Amino acid sequence: MDTLVARPTEPARDLVVTRPAAPVVVRDVAALAAQAQALRTTFGRPLGTRARRLLWFWFRVYVRETRNGRNERVNVRIPIPIPIIGALLPGRMSGVQALKALALADGVPAGEGTAALATYVESVMGFEFVRVEEDHPERGRRSLVVIGFD
Repeated sequence: MDTLVARPTEPARDLVVTRPAAPVVVRDVAALAAQAQALRTTFGRPLGTRARRLLWFWFRVYVRETRNGRNERVNVRIPIPIPIIGALLPGRMSGVQALKALALADGVPAGEGTAALATYVESVMGFEFVRVEEDHPERGRRSLVVIGFD
């Protein structure tokens, strides 16, 4: 989108056409909503997981840390045998989580969107108590900690 800049002391024929420094991306709300809904449907919990939740659910701790290009991942799951409670957990990610996943995939350099999306979807839980993300690019360190029920 071009911007017209007129200098007050110069005649109208001396209009300067300038372009913004970065391209302006206008997102169509309907397209964004459709993409978020597609993510929610695609990454919904399988029938086996929903059936398992009728008998027990998992207390889960997920940690992903990147140091100097090396990835370390810890995914600890502890079953809690309380019937029916797990069935109350949502069967798929929320709309807010889907929008965050889309923003995360858009915000990374080209070619890394799929990996960022896969990492985020792997960490999503049915009910999250804590989600902490830290990024220290100057030290080459990034960490994500998620604690919740799944």
